[in-house]
Amino acid sequence: SYKIFFRNFINRYSNRSFVNLANTDTRFDETSFDQSIIKPEIQFEKKSNHLTYISGAGLYLETIDASRYAGKQNLQTIYAFSQTEWKTFHEKLTLIGGVRFDKRNDYAINLSPRIAVAYKPSEAFKFMASAGYGFKAPDFRHMYLSFYNAQIGYSLIGANVLADELTKMQNQGALVPGSDISPYQIPSTLLPEKSVGYHAGIHFHKNKWKIESGIFRNDIQNLIDVYLLPIRKTNNGSLYSYRNINRIYTQGIDFDISCQLLNSLSISAGYQYLEAKDKDVLDKIRAGKLYKRDPVTYVTSLVKEGDYIGLNNRSKHQFNAKINWTNEKSGWNVFVRGLYRGDYGFTDINGNGIADDPREMVNGFWMANVSVSKSFQNGFNVQTGVDNIFGYTNYLQMPNIAGRLFYLNINYSINQLFNKNKVTL
Repeated sequence: SYKIFFRNFINRYSNRSFVNLANTDTRFDETSFDQSIIKPEIQFEKKSNHLTYISGAGLYLETIDASRYAGKQNLQTIYAFSQTEWKTFHEKLTLIGGVRFDKRNDYAINLSPRIAVAYKPSEAFKFMASAGYGFKAPDFRHMYLSFYNAQIGYSLIGANVLADELTKMQNQGALVPGSDISPYQIPSTLLPEKSVGYHAGIHFHKNKWKIESGIFRNDIQNLIDVYLLPIRKTNNGSLYSYRNINRIYTQGIDFDISCQLLNSLSISAGYQYLEAKDKDVLDKIRAGKLYKRDPVTYVTSLVKEGDYIGLNNRSKHQFNAKINWTNEKSGWNVFVRGLYRGDYGFTDINGNGIADDPREMVNGFWMANVSVSKSFQNGFNVQTGVDNIFGYTNYLQMPNIAGRLFYLNINYSINQLFNKNKVTL
């Protein structure tokens, strides 16, 4: 059998917001954001007894015009893809091979092949393995963002506009006097990420239980990563930007378990162990070429491989748990989610540019959210909740977490209106 699909996704989002000081009614902060996305795509599909062939092509057009970006920006991407799926041995074994082509207006052509295999010896068990080549181009945020958090005082600046923004801030007296911005005055253009990834896993699904576990390894070139600049602002706020890290590997294990205890109650939990390290740093350590200087005693010593914690902002241990209760008859829903994020590197205090000292770490912490919602037959849905119940804050190392947040949402679905007047012919 043959099928041809044509899809077209069109989205437009616009936002205007401002903050006034209550005492003086003066404007404290004002932002604007306009984004439009157009994504037409055509797909061809052919199926036979054991083979499924899919191919297609599309176009991705994105435009953004916002106060937090350096002027109006446009991105255009042409892409094509092809995939073949083969099932054999009474459909217990599935083989998949595919390739994707991407060409963005500001980068060269990229091909991303992938192969995968799945074996299902019974209804409950499935074993999987895959290998593939990945590609990720920088987005607007990585390149052109110029964001200033007026409440906390930090700034996040895209790599392509970093030189101009630092010069502007220095001329305005927003940087600490004597700040050296010369290393950042050379115009910078981020390179796209390219990676080779491997994954193997097992799925178990029987009755009310679902268990998934896997191991993974990714070797990445030109990883796009956020970093803290060694420059302070006069308001003591931090400066962040994006850069490429040449040779990276990430590897680890993940485990997820869920159970449908009752028709209305489900629980789930997950854990991930992650190692993320720079291969160039490891080469220097093994060659005895990387040193550290204690900021208190000023003693200089060689960095040992066991000292190297890994890339900043990557926790070795993460755990999450969820509880979801839904009563479809009454329309009530209660959702509780907890997340633990383990220690991770944040800054450099001993002058070698890597995380290799406990004093350079962000301590592990818990976050918990709860929400309660009620759906009505007339299409309305009311939701209230609390994010960050424990009120965790760390303004110096994690300025994006503002503290405990209470909210109330009221939504209306126009689908209810169409369903009431639906006519079947």
